[in-house]
Amino acid sequence: MMGEVGQPKRWLLLRHSLWDQRRAMFGWSVGIFGTVTLLVAMYPTVRDTPGLDAVWENAPEGIKALFGLGGTLDISSGVGYLRTEVFGLTLPLLLLVRAIGAGAGSIAGDEERGVVGQLLSLPVSRSRILSERFLGQLISNLSLGLLTMCTILSVAPLVRLDIGFSRLLAATSGAVVLATLFGTTALLVGCVTGRRSAAVAVSSAAAVCGFLSDSLAGLSDRVSWLRVISPFHWASPGELILGGSLSGLLWCLAAIAIQFGVALVAFRGRDLKN
Repeated sequence: MMGEVGQPKRWLLLRHSLWDQRRAMFGWSVGIFGTVTLLVAMYPTVRDTPGLDAVWENAPEGIKALFGLGGTLDISSGVGYLRTEVFGLTLPLLLLVRAIGAGAGSIAGDEERGVVGQLLSLPVSRSRILSERFLGQLISNLSLGLLTMCTILSVAPLVRLDIGFSRLLAATSGAVVLATLFGTTALLVGCVTGRRSAAVAVSSAAAVCGFLSDSLAGLSDRVSWLRVISPFHWASPGELILGGSLSGLLWCLAAIAIQFGVALVAFRGRDLKN
């Protein structure tokens, strides 16, 4: 584990973090692959059902808002179907749950297991420890996003579902950025409190509030301002697949960077003895 000059091998903590996630990542990969494959494979049933677009159009706005949808829906088209069934709620929710759990367990989980002392005993800075742990989470999020894209691109031709690569990439990027944002929130709370339960609770509550704020903002002009403060507005996978602007992703990336900076300060300043 140690180099010639007494330093840990390069990226040892990152590789260890990825190795620790291998079983969980395998499970999540199988789950996301199976879910996305099933949803895409069901497209012909929706496409060949007459009048389904009209049913969606006549649905209450509250129901459409619950699924992160709004405006004109064309569920029989490939883009409209993926927006409704995959990127409206299903994929963002799956990635969020995984990212929050992983972020909460990254540092706070080490503290609760009593192994954080082993990390701190290494001749590396706390900044490097946290950075490599964060990078491990980012790689995992990107890997699941890439798996999603590959799955859709592989299954879509079999069911004659047309989807442009750029739109698919934009929507997947939005889902990954959202997951990383709230996963970083969990990491931050874990660095501040050292409690995994608190990290999960706070980041989950933030995600729910952000989703509801964006959804409810579309129901009334009186609360439309809520959309401005919701990450689900700035990085909405459902809107990005329709060709929405990518500029909102920059705000979310800035929020990720700020949270990580605060987490670094908190982690370096805490007295960790276990």
